[in-house]
Amino acid sequence: MSKEGKVSKKDLKIGDRIVRAVIQVAMIMCIGSVASIIAMFVMSSRYEHGMENYGFSQGDIGKAMTVLTDTRSAVRGAIGYETEAEIKQLVTQYDEKKAAFWDYMKDVEACMVTPEGKASYKKIKDSADKYFAITDDIIKKGATTDETASLEAQHRAFSEMAPAYQTVYDEVLGLMNVNVKKGDGVKETMAILKFVITAALVAAGAICKSALEQKGIFIGTHVKSCGGVSDRDFNDYISDIQALNEKTFAVLDEAAEEPMKNKILEAAEDGDSVGGILETAIIGIPEGVGEPWFDSAESLISHMMFSIPAVKGIEFGAGFCFANMKGSTANDPLKVENEKIVTTTNNNSGINGGITNGMPIVFRTVIKPTPTIFKPQNTVDFQNMTETILEAKGRHDPAIVHRARVVQDAATAIVLCDMLSLRFGTNWLKGSE
Repeated sequence: MSKEGKVSKKDLKIGDRIVRAVIQVAMIMCIGSVASIIAMFVMSSRYEHGMENYGFSQGDIGKAMTVLTDTRSAVRGAIGYETEAEIKQLVTQYDEKKAAFWDYMKDVEACMVTPEGKASYKKIKDSADKYFAITDDIIKKGATTDETASLEAQHRAFSEMAPAYQTVYDEVLGLMNVNVKKGDGVKETMAILKFVITAALVAAGAICKSALEQKGIFIGTHVKSCGGVSDRDFNDYISDIQALNEKTFAVLDEAAEEPMKNKILEAAEDGDSVGGILETAIIGIPEGVGEPWFDSAESLISHMMFSIPAVKGIEFGAGFCFANMKGSTANDPLKVENEKIVTTTNNNSGINGGITNGMPIVFRTVIKPTPTIFKPQNTVDFQNMTETILEAKGRHDPAIVHRARVVQDAATAIVLCDMLSLRFGTNWLKGSE
């Protein structure tokens, strides 16, 4: 706006962009609302039959993988022991595990209703047939006390069985990533509902995040820990945040990714789930944002984070580690750097007395394990006031922490825009003087 109070062409362009962005978010929310209504009708009409054919569960696949590994172990044992009693026991174990593998895979096959799913199952079946043809022959010829036959079988176990086993294992594991229709379209309706819950938040967050980046404020979130596996801390904030925003599984240390995924798969195989911790860093936030009382910077961010259903706790900076620190180490000493006042440490996460001091804001949220699991759980039938057992059916997500980080980024961007607008006015975000 000019000094004479007239609106400039530049302001009009910026204003038009803001209006269009708001309209787009409103349209997404309207479409989401209509989609949710349609999804509810579809869900109510197809739920019962759909749940009977709810696709394959990750637990079923995990069990198949487990007994497949057991068959390999039984073969190795049967051709390596010297007593007939031990060999006979291991051969029996091999036969049992082999039968169990096919039993689990039959359950999976029954749920392969898409061309992709059927093709994947056929490929696994062909590979498994080849694997068991090899293991059957090795057992037949090498499960003996004859040393020569045993040594030959051991060589075949290394040269033939091992690669065949790995092929089957990798293909079965690949089923985790196959998108399969669940029953009469339950997956599609559930996907719509999931989209409705998060789409408006993430869409609005993307707009806010873009506006913040134009002001030099950047947000990045990584999976700090999952299933007991920890990622490294933020080091170079700028490069770390840039790297995180390019990743689908957001970790700073690539060496932590596979162990975390393995913990998730292990939980899935056991019919259980795991939680984790998300760590968010905000850089470029100006000093003086927030208030010392009800609307402190921590209060507003925490309020927004607890709007994410899975979040059960939050800490800023050193957080609960302050309990074991002394004031001399907990305080963040000040210094002058490039003609700017900064702190030498950042235990207080860039916030003092509820007001930002210009240093990076770092906070961590606890994401609880997915509550829907396959393990039997005690519950109550509230209509009859009787105790009963809850056994979930269908598919469940063994972890949501790696997915929640996108939502956490969006929620952070929204609350920051709100805080900055309260401090500097809405014109500050759109760039007018």
